[in-house]
Amino acid sequence: GAVSINYYFPASRCMAAIEGGSYAVSSNHMTIGANSNYGAAVSVSYQAAATNCAAIVSGGIFSNNINSISDSGISNFGGAVSVYYHVEATGSTAAIRNGIYADNSNSNSNNYANYGGAASVYYNDEATNCTAILVSGIYGGNSINNQNGQGNTGGAVNLLLRGSSGTSILVQNCSFTGNSAVGDSSSGGAVKVSASLANVALNVLVANCTMQNNSATGPGLG
Repeated sequence: GAVSINYYFPASRCMAAIEGGSYAVSSNHMTIGANSNYGAAVSVSYQAAATNCAAIVSGGIFSNNINSISDSGISNFGGAVSVYYHVEATGSTAAIRNGIYADNSNSNSNNYANYGGAASVYYNDEATNCTAILVSGIYGGNSINNQNGQGNTGGAVNLLLRGSSGTSILVQNCSFTGNSAVGDSSSGGAVKVSASLANVALNVLVANCTMQNNSATGPGLG
């Protein structure tokens, strides 16, 4: 990707912030390897425990960025932007706000799922009292595509949590137009919130958003 910020060791009270900028036609393609692809234009990752940390992507124009993969057994996260907390995030925040996301794509030709045609927020394991915020963004013409049987989730944005407690998700004042999730098991043409494993006291609020002409081809339409 164009910008990558990674914390490889336990972090406390850290903030990674990316403000403004124009990101066009960045490409992130993997043909074989042991790791997933995270964000063709911008990637922020906390690889170890993160306490009271923040990952913020604010403003910016993201267009025609491509996250693609052809290796079996690996998923893509975020056609343009990815925020990833790998394990044991506590009191931490992921925020994507005030940006314009147009015609970004996330695709693969293997048998694994993709997450978020434009953007992905992923709390992987044991997130406690964390927050994912998606506010005042414009998302148009983004897509996620896999025809090989696994689900693609979130034509524009995917928010994924695995084993969280007391975590809140807010999607507010956003516009989603003409985004698509394509594939046999695809869902969430505009936005998909996915919660796997045991999630306790998970709060989700979607407010004051405009959604038009978004589509998903799988059984989980939306």
